[in-house]
Amino acid sequence: MLFEQEREKKQKIIIVGVVSDNMNRILLQCRYEPNNPDAHNKWELPGGKVEFGEPPQNAIEREILEETGYVVAAESIISNIVSNVWMYEKIRFHAIIIGFNCHLITKTNSLPNDHRVTVFKWFTKEEIEKLELITGVKEIIYSSKAYKNE
Repeated sequence: MLFEQEREKKQKIIIVGVVSDNMNRILLQCRYEPNNPDAHNKWELPGGKVEFGEPPQNAIEREILEETGYVVAAESIISNIVSNVWMYEKIRFHAIIIGFNCHLITKTNSLPNDHRVTVFKWFTKEEIEKLELITGVKEIIYSSKAYKNE
């Protein structure tokens, strides 16, 4: 393994979406990432990186569609922004994570298109309390309109 100072450093802006259904359940997905024990087999909000020049609102709508097959509309930014550093063998990856409140529009017939997502599922607030979540996810959910029933 490389020494800490030899690891390449990367920083990305990541967007995630809090989507709720008509029963006030929140959509989460289970992450498959064996090289990152802090994330592997833990639950997270759907989302991903913002492509160069892409508006964050478009990015979250695209990412949720790609990962879950749900069409959503980004409504507003969630006030709680999270910062995580992930350690990989050759890279230290710093993620600035921005959450969006998203409105569920419909489900498409498209299949998820992300090898790091093993399953996605709707959870109640009570069920979320018992899940093993990736660092920062709970804080974003707690700050969302869906969690506050706004």
